[in-house]
Amino acid sequence: MGILVQREFTVAADHRGEFERQSRLGLWENMRYNGAQMIAYGTWAFGGPGDVVVTNSVYADFDHWTATRPWGYFATSEGHIQETQALRPIFAGRNRLIQRAPPSSTMTTPTRSLPPAFESPVNLWSTSPRPSAANQ
Repeated sequence: MGILVQREFTVAADHRGEFERQSRLGLWENMRYNGAQMIAYGTWAFGGPGDVVVTNSVYADFDHWTATRPWGYFATSEGHIQETQALRPIFAGRNRLIQRAPPSSTMTTPTRSLPPAFESPVNLWSTSPRPSAANQ
């Protein structure tokens, strides 16, 4: 069973480019090393100031998600810390760019197993191709 986690961050427009850079070159590479994948990144404006950045990432299951938390295996395993040492300085200042980050929304999606290491984007909402009009 895979899970999709959606996160929102309030980031001032002046900091958005740096937030994206640190995310893309550091945090998301670290996530990928941990077997997770960022699958969506964008902003919401719905009549507001447009300072909300939204991300969607996928994990194999809740144990995998837990392993990626600051108290989890990937952040506390000495060997893993050494292996990802070069990535951490890239996103070390990312949290200072965030003005607000409400709790994450997590959606369990039992429709598809995720491939090892998430080598390509995964459509979690489809398990087979849609039937064509000719097949109906």
